[in-house]
This record gives sequence, structure tokens and C-alpha cells, in this order.
Amino acid sequence: CLAINGYVLKPGETFSFNGVVGERTAAKGYREGGVYVGGETVQQLGGGVCQVSTTLFNAVLRAGLFIAGRAPHFAPAAYVPVGMDATVADNSLDFAFTNPFQHPVYIYTVAGANTVTTYILGNHADTCTTTFQTIHLQNLPHKVIRRHSDAVASDVCEQVGYDGHDIVIRRTVNYTDGDKYTDTIESHYAPNDEIIVTNG
Repeated sequence: CLAINGYVLKPGETFSFNGVVGERTAAKGYREGGVYVGGETVQQLGGGVCQVSTTLFNAVLRAGLFIAGRAPHFAPAAYVPVGMDATVADNSLDFAFTNPFQHPVYIYTVAGANTVTTYILGNHADTCTTTFQTIHLQNLPHKVIRRHSDAVASDVCEQVGYDGHDIVIRRTVNYTDGDKYTDTIESHYAPNDEIIVTNG
């Protein structure tokens, strides 16, 4: 949060999350937290930073800024509606947005014990209203796979399964000067097969 708090984005300038925050290292004070790797949650430096990028993404959407680059997680984030997350990774996945206004905008972020709040502050002349509409939502069912093993006495869940989703959300921005802007937020979350090891 501290890395982006107080950032001033000039008109026409593009903000890169990885460019501003930089690599997440222990020397910078980052600690280990949960990250998604290969369909599993593991502990790595900078884990949890995606809650900051996701919160910033939602603030940016509502502020009427242009999305220049965004990627969803491999599975929906529990702390926002499906399709409203933005993942980042060192030297890889980035979240970027552009200021389309005639005045700078100011990013103000506050971190609580278990919360992150982000404000996009700007000139009153640049205000807008935004609406969101889900225009496509498809559930992708997961499979249940059973594997036999003499090493278990009863059924053991080796991998938790969950359904995937394809979702497209349309954002419509109405600016106070009469301009209108529409874009879409597209997300694909692959299903995760449930694997059960059984002796039966």
C-alpha cells in the first residue's frame, strides 16, 4: 500500500503496478503470504499483494480511468465479486491503467488490520458515473476423479474441486462533460478437478 499511496497520475499517463511497486523482496519489508502456484496456495514473499491490486482495480474502474492491462487470478478471489479481481506477479502479470482526464488524479490507499481501502481523488470537473452489467456468465463444472490405493483405509480427498467460470462484465462510464465510454472485463477461471483416493 505504501508504494502506491500518494502517487499522482498525470493526464494521459499510464500507471503500471509492477513498475511503481517493484519487485516484492524481504529487503523492502515484504513477508510471506498465500499465493496461487499451479492450482495450489503456497507461501511466498509478497503473498497477499493481489488484494491491493484488486482493490486498486475496483477503485480505478469506478473512477472512470482506462484499463491498459489486467489479468484475473486462476480462481475467483473470495473478497470481490466474480470477475472483479486483478492479479499481479513479479516480472510477469501486471495491472496498468491510464488517466484519460485533463487533470491529474491522486491515489490514496489505507491499510487496516484485515482491510485495504483505495480512493482515486481528482478534479471536480472530471467526475463521472459508472455502471456494470454482466453480459455473459457460464459455469464450468469440475470433475470428480477417483483413484485406488491400498495405502489408505478410507476415502481421502487429495485435491479439492471447484467449478470454473467464464464471465464478461460491461462497464459504462458517463462523464460529466457528456462523453460516454464502454469497455468489457473478461475473465476465465478454469475448473479444478476433485481427486479422491479410495481403497474401495
